[in-house]
Amino acid sequence: MIKKYILIFIALLASPSSIAGNFYVQTENNTELVGTDFKETRTDLHFGYEGDADTEFFSYYLQLGPSIIAEDDTKAMGRLSGKVGMNVDVTKKLNFYSDFFILSTNNDNFKKVTLGSKYKF
Repeated sequence: MIKKYILIFIALLASPSSIAGNFYVQTENNTELVGTDFKETRTDLHFGYEGDADTEFFSYYLQLGPSIIAEDDTKAMGRLSGKVGMNVDVTKKLNFYSDFFILSTNNDNFKKVTLGSKYKF
């Protein structure tokens, strides 16, 4: 499975620079602790694409790739995860953002929605 993502990444790097400039690789680690009790850690290895929809104030991104999950007292396991998000610049100083994250599981898929804002001083 990893070989497929490596081949896709190489193909993206070989594509025209105007298109390839919007592609990226992102790693993200999320560790869950309750007090001092370790629950799990998840590392996402995503390939992504970002665009601006021909406007100055709206941009979006799509990410997909493997997630490596290690839970307390178990072996690490691999899953597939993805994220779709957007940024809206309300003013030069105020930005709103949102993303939808999904992670494959054996039962129901794990889903998470993030909404936020950022104000620059």
